[in-house]
Amino acid sequence: MKYAPFFLLSLFLLGGCRDKASEPVLYGLPGAWTLSRVMYPFGQEHLFPSDGMTYSRIFDDRDTTFYECRLQSTPSGIVIIPLRKGTFELINKGHGEWLYFEDGSPRPLTKENDTALVIQQNGVLYTWIRNNEMSRNRMEEIRDIISHDISDADGEVMRYVLSVSERELRSTNHRLTFVLAVLAIVVLLTLNYVYRLVRRKKRVERQLRQITEEQTQRPQLVQSALRQVEEDFFASDWFVSFRCRVVAGELLKPEDWEAIEREMKPVYADFFRRLPGLCRMSTVEYRVCLLIKLRFSPSEMAEVLCKDISTISSIRNRLYKKVFGRNGGSRNWDDFILSL
Repeated sequence: MKYAPFFLLSLFLLGGCRDKASEPVLYGLPGAWTLSRVMYPFGQEHLFPSDGMTYSRIFDDRDTTFYECRLQSTPSGIVIIPLRKGTFELINKGHGEWLYFEDGSPRPLTKENDTALVIQQNGVLYTWIRNNEMSRNRMEEIRDIISHDISDADGEVMRYVLSVSERELRSTNHRLTFVLAVLAIVVLLTLNYVYRLVRRKKRVERQLRQITEEQTQRPQLVQSALRQVEEDFFASDWFVSFRCRVVAGELLKPEDWEAIEREMKPVYADFFRRLPGLCRMSTVEYRVCLLIKLRFSPSEMAEVLCKDISTISSIRNRLYKKVFGRNGGSRNWDDFILSL
């Protein structure tokens, strides 16, 4: 476990991806650099990483700004301690000679090769190694931290944990929050659907009780009058002519269905008043109910509607279940329609 800090630090320096590894390294400063060695006067030397700690600099490729921070590996991840933000300028004088300015002050700079440079400051030599493995996203993250949060209002240096596990946890939390929100919406929609079904069921039950009460309490004289009106309707010239057309196999047009409704409404006023409140019907289902009321057989309905007899039976079964909430035969639906 004593090597865990160095392992975490190496993971951070690798950055998780290689945004620039495939690009040629140019002779310039822009990019990420990691402190490798500090050489003091009289031969004293300090190598990094040291006890899980090192320093990093990011030279911006958009302007002449650099960002410096200290990196410390901990069990929870890499801690970044923002240090400072400054300006730089590197001038190539030619013949391998360079002129480097840091915050306006000239400092000797030697490029050992395209991946290492040495900056001298007050007699101390700082060797920086180019970190080609640090991702652009990681550099942007460090730049943002140093730019905005070098110290708090009390002047205390701020610290931030750059932990892969922490970022993964945040990402997981975001996904979990999204999933929970979707589930909550689904549950609310389901509850609303069930609530509407219960309300519709109660309304239909109330309407069915009302129909039964009206039929039971209807005076005999009124029932006789209604039967007489119905018999006169079936004996009328219009109905006789209409039935002959159906028996002859004539296809009905939209205006014929309008005429059927117009002729039936005076005779079956209660039927047209009650039917729409029972359930939502398609055009075919509605027309099946009209033909049942007109005493057409299933085979005649199939001929009029250009359907199979089995389809007509399925429609009647489906309507019975939609209204009563239970399975029932097609004849049960016919009897109910005839009773309206």
